[in-house]
Amino acid sequence: MSKKANILIGDESVGKSKDWVLLKDKYVDIRNIAGFETARLLGLGWQPRGYMVVLMINGNYFGNYFLIEAISAEKNRIDITDSGFIIEDDAYWWKQPEESFKTDYIQYAMGWTFKDPDFEDLSAETRMNIENVTRIAENVICNGTDVEGRNLADVIDIESFATWVLAQDIINNRDGNGSNIFLIKDDLDMTNPFSSKFRMSALWDMDGSFSRKTDAFSSIHAGNMFWYPKLFEYPEFCRAYKKKWNSVKYTIFYDVMKVLNERLKLMPGLDASRRFAGGTVTTEDCMQEMEDYFQHRLPILDNLIENIAVESGVNDVVISVDTPSSIPSDGGVEWIRTNNACVFGLDGVERSSFAKGVNIIHFSNGQTIKLVF
Repeated sequence: MSKKANILIGDESVGKSKDWVLLKDKYVDIRNIAGFETARLLGLGWQPRGYMVVLMINGNYFGNYFLIEAISAEKNRIDITDSGFIIEDDAYWWKQPEESFKTDYIQYAMGWTFKDPDFEDLSAETRMNIENVTRIAENVICNGTDVEGRNLADVIDIESFATWVLAQDIINNRDGNGSNIFLIKDDLDMTNPFSSKFRMSALWDMDGSFSRKTDAFSSIHAGNMFWYPKLFEYPEFCRAYKKKWNSVKYTIFYDVMKVLNERLKLMPGLDASRRFAGGTVTTEDCMQEMEDYFQHRLPILDNLIENIAVESGVNDVVISVDTPSSIPSDGGVEWIRTNNACVFGLDGVERSSFAKGVNIIHFSNGQTIKLVF
């Protein structure tokens, strides 16, 4: 838009801006609203707000869309200083390879793109500084420290990273393991590169969320598209994640449903919008489906989170069974079966066999040990 405006008519909680997005939303469900409001309620700060619209041009129907605030650096959105920036861990970096950069530890299919400021608005020196400070943070995350003695808490805001992935786990986003992962740094001064730490805030892309097909952590939790498998190896990160969960697990369902009811009052034409697309599902149906989802998901997630090890997993204890000193040829499958055990990684995800690194072993008698290969 040429001038800043709030085009979400009737929603006074939204600030004026030139940047807005139309997300295709054929079936006019409420996943986008529920996902963003879940993140907001968890304390992640600004999340895009929007509502459903029917796009008509010269009297012709062009589809249903979710009209939403764009991810942008603005005072009423992601508020950063003039030297701050937003970058994206982007699966589509290859569309503009000269306007992106790669780091050593993210998955080969991914690359970093400049979200705000835009690539063309940054000097070559600033772009190099952004790449360098990202590399420094990644090196600390993946190696524990660097030559300057920095540790995890020096380079990232642990709580925001933990809260962001918890939001993905609550909504069970199966499509979060790719693009739409935004990193924020409030300022950049290479004489003191971590005067502000990297933090996370906004979610995006709810197409694969609120799924009951898979009772597991979200795809971003354990996938290698981002740093989370490494982060869950840190006891302090696991503690922050579990602390946040324990603070919201009894209230998040009621809070989300309450906010949904409030937001939906701004969209009285939802059922009519669905009829344009040939749909028969009503807003009442969507709300019931959302309630059913939370009733199903939250106990499962609580059990998954309970199995996440803290304090590097488990204290070393004396046990009455022989444990292998190396990974057996069958991966330990027979040992696990014989000893009536379950094996988990530090991220709390159950495994069918042993893996290199730390393995958390739960026995049927309640005993828990760790094996490191």
